[in-house]
Amino acid sequence: MMITILLLGTVAAPAAPHEFAALAAAVVARGSPVVLRETPVERWAARRWTPEQLAPRLNGTVLRAVFIGERGEEELTYFNESLPLVDLSAHQFFAICAADAAADGSGERVRNAHYSASLGQWRSAGLHADAAGSTPGDDPHAAFAAEDATVWMASAGVVSTTHFDSQRNFFAQLYGRKRFDVWPPTAVHAMELASKEDRVRGRSAPTNLDLAALDRAFPRQTFDLDPGDVLYIPPFWFHRVKALSTSISLSLWAEDEASLGRYRAAAQAPLPFERAWSDAALQAASGSFLARVLRVAVGGGENPSVAATCAAVEGGDGDTCASAAAAAAAASARGAAALFDALLATRYKGRSTAPPSPPLATTRCGCVGDVAGRDAAVVERANAVGALLAPLADGVRDVFLLDYVEEVVGAIVGGGDDARAAPYVALLAQLTRDGRCGVDGH
Repeated sequence: MMITILLLGTVAAPAAPHEFAALAAAVVARGSPVVLRETPVERWAARRWTPEQLAPRLNGTVLRAVFIGERGEEELTYFNESLPLVDLSAHQFFAICAADAAADGSGERVRNAHYSASLGQWRSAGLHADAAGSTPGDDPHAAFAAEDATVWMASAGVVSTTHFDSQRNFFAQLYGRKRFDVWPPTAVHAMELASKEDRVRGRSAPTNLDLAALDRAFPRQTFDLDPGDVLYIPPFWFHRVKALSTSISLSLWAEDEASLGRYRAAAQAPLPFERAWSDAALQAASGSFLARVLRVAVGGGENPSVAATCAAVEGGDGDTCASAAAAAAAASARGAAALFDALLATRYKGRSTAPPSPPLATTRCGCVGDVAGRDAAVVERANAVGALLAPLADGVRDVFLLDYVEEVVGAIVGGGDDARAAPYVALLAQLTRDGRCGVDGH
């Protein structure tokens, strides 16, 4: 079967036949969203799912936690905590989808509904086998477990929040039509993401996000999917999804081991602090540690000290070397301070940065200094963590850095205590901007 790759609205030459794994490996290497047509998905039994076919096959299967919209609403935004959740039969769900403006003579839409679940939950109905045999991961020989797929069903007008997934998403449109609006990972600071501890909002923009302003800074790409289309969404690409009609879809997931492996290694590295230290020592040393992590990460992995940067300049005289070193140090300081600022503007948005009561134990970044070897351990660990994250793409790296800083700040000034965390991050932003945090001796 011929496979046609549709790239941002431009049809490329048909590729040779592939199994899904080989096709997946090719598009993953591109690193950007792409619509695939005439793929092996066309051979799946799931490709022939319709409301009329699914309803009797799901007879006796309860669709749990269905989002239900208010009467008359044109759109329903799911993953909205204020929406009611109900359990329905498949017949009830599709009856809602089928209702139109004249269904009850009122002249308005009756209801909207959205449902998602692991396909494994449909094992008792035998439906999990309808999408078996695909392999969306990196290894073309690995078997894809259909139970790991996510099934999505929605009435026309259902919209997702703007969000990202940390996995690769091969989104197969099986029935009906959907529209994806997509933004790159570099839009992360415009998305106003909440704390990483918020499982929903930590990866989703608020429902009132100004999309017009977002588009001015990061023009969206729009993909309209017809039945049989597969949209590849790389990890950390933001997307907003709208059902243009009654819709049935599947997401096939694959881990982004390259990026997640680096973050896991950074997150699992022990922090170079001890609980026995005084609060002042902990806050000063952790501030220096975090600022240095950010400076190394945004500086491409280079140690931010003048000596190390200067040594990296080949063939320059003393003045040239010092000038290059100073420029590199200033750039890394600006980048690190900007990330601290981004944390304040998003995850700590609306929190006061005024000195808390009781006050922070220190107003400086710096060395611990009282026990031999502790300062060197802080610097060494910061350099290692920053170097792990430096090679990642800008937006992806920033997501991980914000998560990492939030985690460490919580450990130092009290997890979940935004009244103390926000002033502490604001202090680190200012000290870093002034060149007094994250460099040798600080």
